[in-house]
Amino acid sequence: DDALARARAYLDSPADAIVIHSRDETGSDVFAFAEGYRRLCADRKVPKPLVCIPTVYNRYTEDELAARGFSVIIHANHQLRAACRAMQDVCRSILENGRSLEADRLCIGLPELFSMIGVDEKSAR
Repeated sequence: DDALARARAYLDSPADAIVIHSRDETGSDVFAFAEGYRRLCADRKVPKPLVCIPTVYNRYTEDELAARGFSVIIHANHQLRAACRAMQDVCRSILENGRSLEADRLCIGLPELFSMIGVDEKSAR
């Protein structure tokens, strides 16, 4: 109810979208909100995108979330969490071996890195 009350205010403001987030692994609270939000938008004739961040209710596919009214889905921290795990693995390898040679297998090559960031490898040297 509180979230829907805030959504009413946001719909009347210049906000571009509404974001709903939850720690409920079932997703039931965000789905209930989405249904209420859909009715609110229809009543006010002010459709604004509904955004969700399914970090803990990530069992639902993007198609399932879209069917429930979400137009933007942000997988907020999986990349960061994966990067932390990879950095831990590299650090562990360096500590265990006393050098970084063995950690190379855990890393992308420099040519791929330079390509990803749009830098010519020759000019980077």
